[in-house]
Amino acid sequence: MPQNLLNFDAAQMTAWFAEQGEKPFRAKQVLRWLHKAGESDFDAMSDLAQSLRSKLKLTACVQSPQVMREETATDGTHKWLLDVGTGNAVETVFIPETERGTLCISTQAGCALDCAFCSTGKQGFNRNLSVAEIIGQLWWANRELGKTVDGNWPITNVVLMGMGEPLLNFDNTVSALRLMLDDNAYGLSRRRVTVSTSGIVPAMDRLREECPVALAVSLHAPNDTLRNVLVPVNQKYPLRELMAACQRYLEKAPRDFVTFEYVMLAGVNDSVQQARELIALVRDIPCKFNLIPFNPFPQAPYQRSDMQSVMRFRDVLMQADIVTTIRKVRGDDIAAACGQLAGKVQDKTKRTHRVRIFGLALIVLWLSGCASGGSGLSPERALASAKIHTELAASYFERTQYSIALQEIEIALKANSNYAPAFNVRGQIHFTLREDQLAEEDFRHALKLDDGDSNTHNNYGWFLCQRGRESESIPQFLEALKNPLYTSPETAYVNAGVCSRKMGKLADAEEYFQRALVRSANLPDALFGLADVSFAKQAFVEAKSYFLRLSQRVSELSASQLWLAVRIERKVGDRNSEQSYALQLQKRFPDSKETQLLLHGE
Repeated sequence: MPQNLLNFDAAQMTAWFAEQGEKPFRAKQVLRWLHKAGESDFDAMSDLAQSLRSKLKLTACVQSPQVMREETATDGTHKWLLDVGTGNAVETVFIPETERGTLCISTQAGCALDCAFCSTGKQGFNRNLSVAEIIGQLWWANRELGKTVDGNWPITNVVLMGMGEPLLNFDNTVSALRLMLDDNAYGLSRRRVTVSTSGIVPAMDRLREECPVALAVSLHAPNDTLRNVLVPVNQKYPLRELMAACQRYLEKAPRDFVTFEYVMLAGVNDSVQQARELIALVRDIPCKFNLIPFNPFPQAPYQRSDMQSVMRFRDVLMQADIVTTIRKVRGDDIAAACGQLAGKVQDKTKRTHRVRIFGLALIVLWLSGCASGGSGLSPERALASAKIHTELAASYFERTQYSIALQEIEIALKANSNYAPAFNVRGQIHFTLREDQLAEEDFRHALKLDDGDSNTHNNYGWFLCQRGRESESIPQFLEALKNPLYTSPETAYVNAGVCSRKMGKLADAEEYFQRALVRSANLPDALFGLADVSFAKQAFVEAKSYFLRLSQRVSELSASQLWLAVRIERKVGDRNSEQSYALQLQKRFPDSKETQLLLHGE
């Protein structure tokens, strides 16, 4: 599949071009074409060699989210509803002003935080956006709006205040930020790029270290009691911790103040007394306030504060020498507040997959009070907290967001230090990061806490097998298989077969693969294992039979599978099939070790 180049920041682009055998300066050239020029046609990239342009047309693409719907308000505000696949849509808003143009970008499809006044939160969480889907909003909007008369793009400022919590999609958000700041891409000043967060404290600290830009914090309440209701993440990171994180952030921030966003809700958070509470809350933090008139949406439980109340609130803050602005209401006639248009489309199409397990787990955790880090929790709540944070860690691990996964494990173990599955998941993370000693310690500790956990036995066995300790791995797989309640014994059978094959024990490997097929007929990994074992036994016709069954159930064969197919067809004498598999191998995996073996006649 062609690589979408919008997914790469400068470092990632350079690494990818190196993998293609190209010089590092090619990455800078392509970055400039993509982002400074807004070009997507490789043939138009005139300073690239023709050979490189031809290669890029085969190996790469430039693909931003596609527009499903576009609306323009009477005040010039533009809003796009963008299709990001799998039934999800996100929103991007451009706000033109006299001396600047601000683009509001989304970072997630939906949001897990469920803030009480937020249209996006009521739609639930679906998934994180990729780098291409985040930066693609800026790329698309620039092209759609066209350059100004002086040859510049109209977007001068970017705010990550659209759908989703940017800091819960940290890695992709930071890669997109780096592109916005890169002189070979958009060249925006750090002061002109703002990340808005509801207060994910650990991620705020990471952002300060990795990519400090202007910071806005969605505050919305002067005390924990009210903020726990309006912004449920406050139950995990209360105001005392949030204010301390803001102070730390200012040490490296490009601006010498934090912007506090404060939506004005009639009779809820707009009293003079509450304004005075805010003054006491932020007295040690250089800041400004942006008061936001509430944008109503269907079934919203709140009303917009009247302008007299908003101005009275502002005056109290300003009398305390706090710079305070009132956000001008823009795009009311097109429901310009992020999430409203997507919400309408979602309601119209009656999508029911609004809250996936990842987002649901966060909401349940915070609303139940289980996310308080284990302090003072009952045993039942401590166990629930450990379980949910371990599930979150596993989800981040699947998305290769290893640092966040490790943070979630720390929270899980703080809640319950004897929760065995947390050690098992952490062992898998360390294994993937090739931190072998830590991985083994975690797997052993998990088994010490729960020796009957089949998943841990299987994972520890695979770790041993991949580290050349095959003879130690087989007993672990057999222990996993002793549990009659193990939900995926075919996995342990396949793993035992692979490790037996590595030791040259063909009969054992064949038996394990066959047992896997008994549990799951036509399991691809088991069929491949049996084809390989049959080939090693020189039972070539039998090997071909297994491989044909495999090829009928796998849409795209891997390099190792294609290489086995080439050797099988060579032995059975089917020259046409051999050449067909060989061509697929060379075309799809030109740099693989299997292709090198093919080209060297092995």
